[in-house]
Amino acid sequence: MNDDVVSAFRALFRSGSLSTLAVGLGLVLSALIAALLARELGPEGFGIYSVALSFAFITSAVLQFGLPSLVVREAARLRVSQSDSQLRFLWLWSNGLILLIFSLVAGGLILAAYLLGDGALTPGLALASLPLALVFALTGLQAATVRGVGKAVLSHLPENLFRPASMLVLLSLLLISETALTAELALNLLLASAVTAFSASLVLVLLSFGADRTRRWRTSEARQWMISGSRFWLSSILSVSIKHLDVILLGAFLGSAEAGIYKAAVTLSILSLLPVTIFNTVLQPKISELHTRNQLSDHRDLITRFARLGLMCGVLIFLFLSIFGGTVVSLVFGPGYEAATIPLIILLVGGLINSGFGAVAILLDMCGHEKVVARTFFKAAVISVLLNIGLIPTFGILGASIASALTTLFWNATLCLHVRKLLRMDSSAMGLHPWARDDQA
Repeated sequence: MNDDVVSAFRALFRSGSLSTLAVGLGLVLSALIAALLARELGPEGFGIYSVALSFAFITSAVLQFGLPSLVVREAARLRVSQSDSQLRFLWLWSNGLILLIFSLVAGGLILAAYLLGDGALTPGLALASLPLALVFALTGLQAATVRGVGKAVLSHLPENLFRPASMLVLLSLLLISETALTAELALNLLLASAVTAFSASLVLVLLSFGADRTRRWRTSEARQWMISGSRFWLSSILSVSIKHLDVILLGAFLGSAEAGIYKAAVTLSILSLLPVTIFNTVLQPKISELHTRNQLSDHRDLITRFARLGLMCGVLIFLFLSIFGGTVVSLVFGPGYEAATIPLIILLVGGLINSGFGAVAILLDMCGHEKVVARTFFKAAVISVLLNIGLIPTFGILGASIASALTTLFWNATLCLHVRKLLRMDSSAMGLHPWARDDQA
């Protein structure tokens, strides 16, 4: 392994360690919020809240038009060429496009809330989900901009720290005042905290821009951004849908209580994905930068190191929750959620699969192969829907967790094969790079 790879790994690992602190603290706060909501709302109320929140996340992906991934890639490229003015134009154009999409599709999204919720979403919940989705979309775009200019640690603060911290404060004040908590009120509290996070992210973006305030904008690039964004858009919608449709379908087939129990398992299973999520976030702009400089093939071992580190951390979390999962579920969520234990273990297996294959989607996205990712996620979404429809009526939340794990295996394995074919590298923790000898020769 050459010195450049080692130094790059150390620099990214330091950044990843700081990101781990920020995201880890945010995860603790989010788990505490989920525990409070689950206890106060009960399985049925928590299920209604979860269905509405899942709808908000899917809607947010629709509004984002794939722009966060595009902005990270383009911002990293523009940083290499020191085009601060064009970066500012990219940011303005992206925010404007999200607001335009929201204004065009708001009515359709309200209709979708009722259709997808199948009665689980009341008018108040549906209306609360829409502004929440818009704020999520805009905050994600600001974080992507900050991450694209090389400030990965700061990009985590609004969504992973400020939002859960402010939500916890608001929720605590409400409980202290002994006000009755409903799913609709919980969503409104989340909206208020999301606005706080968005405000912080906006300040970080403005501080991240360079001193060049001239308007030497190449507006012709916007056309190519639209084309690339549409591909990222499809991938993003499908990826988010794969993560959240199981909760929505559970609510539709079996009711809000089952959806709430399953959401408890999903919330804890995210722990196994924490390391790989952080590492992928840190790697994302670096991969784009290396690809722009035609140096990615020289840093294959860098990808392997992070995949192995993510898998190792995932295995430790898997072992802990496999042994003590039932106790953790009871401690965190209280009575009524015991049925989440076995689905939790199955979801953790899916998390291990995700960690083991490495940064497959990010590698392809950042190297201009977003169309391949979109096609794969489309197939995975179809498989997910079919599996959930086939398994949920018979096996309930156990069927939903099996569908999730199998879908995860499919899209990771498929994208890993595409990485090998298109980029001549192995993204997985196996680190098999037979092409390296050919390149050196």
